[in-house]
Amino acid sequence: MVPRSVLRLVAAFAVAFAVLTGSGGARAGSGGCGDDWLVQPTLSPGDILNSLNGVAVVSPTEAWAVGFEGSVENFEFVNDPVIERWNGSRWSLVRLSIGHGQLADVEAVAADDVWAVGQSGQEDEATPLALHWNGTSWKETSPPFVERGYLLDVSATASYDVWAVGIVTGTFETLVAHWNGAAWSYLDHPSPVSDFVNLGSVLARGPADVWIAGNAQRGETKQVPFSEHWDGKRWTVVPMPNAGAQGASIDDLAASRDGLWAMGHLRIDDFTTRTLTQRWNGRAWEIVESPTPGSSGQLLGAVAAGPHVWAVGSFSDVGSDARTLTMRYGAHGWKVVPSPNVGALGNMVLDADAGPDDELWAVGFFQRPGRNHTLAMHRCDR
Repeated sequence: MVPRSVLRLVAAFAVAFAVLTGSGGARAGSGGCGDDWLVQPTLSPGDILNSLNGVAVVSPTEAWAVGFEGSVENFEFVNDPVIERWNGSRWSLVRLSIGHGQLADVEAVAADDVWAVGQSGQEDEATPLALHWNGTSWKETSPPFVERGYLLDVSATASYDVWAVGIVTGTFETLVAHWNGAAWSYLDHPSPVSDFVNLGSVLARGPADVWIAGNAQRGETKQVPFSEHWDGKRWTVVPMPNAGAQGASIDDLAASRDGLWAMGHLRIDDFTTRTLTQRWNGRAWEIVESPTPGSSGQLLGAVAAGPHVWAVGSFSDVGSDARTLTMRYGAHGWKVVPSPNVGALGNMVLDADAGPDDELWAVGFFQRPGRNHTLAMHRCDR
């Protein structure tokens, strides 16, 4: 399985994801919030690739989803950032004039204070990108120049406390950036020394309570998950369990009423993964048992809603395409919640978010022959 951060920014993976056959269909929703997941129609402007990588819910009548479209331009494949907006009844495309690139995540502080992050430019030549919505328009407000790299996740507690994480291309040095209301700055932190580092998740709970997480790998050794905590003065490395035979990956963090959660997958062998959830007990991370419906599964996004925690991703069986996966944690542990799929080819959920009324959105992509399409699902936490 591929970490969410890589799924968000490597378009070729989306093309190759379909394998053989699949099953299931999906009902289109009418815009209301029900007790079951319903697919809501979205826009797919790209000729070949389309994906929604992140979602942020402001209210029942306002939500944002970001991602990319991929098309052929002058005999060359290019990606362009995509932003879609929900108005309570339908999604619409927001046109941008910022050139090629991709968006990986979005965070809403308020209706007039929304951040989206990703990359500007094409792959190896890309630089970190940050966009800000002020209630009227999107404006580029990128961090200080980094020669090559991209941002993968964003989290905020206030207009003056916005955090973003990412990677420097080629060196796999990690980036931690902070917006103080006026300017971005990079913070030094104990980044793992590794041949490959995925720093794909950040969760801010306050100016002096910030978590980042990902995984690292040196050579042929197994992947090692890691987390770090910011207390307002310094970063502290916080070890995480590493139970997979070939390691583990952490792809998202979520804060609930009863604590902090980390989601990802365990690598069993070269072809098999299992869902992974870990909970912070105030002293250490501990693994909480979670189901994997098929022979392989991964969790790519997480969010708290009401008394529950939700995790989203995908699962598959040998010789079959990926299916959407949503799970909810409650009094009786983790339970798989049925979720729709569009068509017979691959479907994947990359991110989820909940609004103040516990209204949930989950986004990703689904495949049809020769073209990927954006995917958005909607329900209430009841």
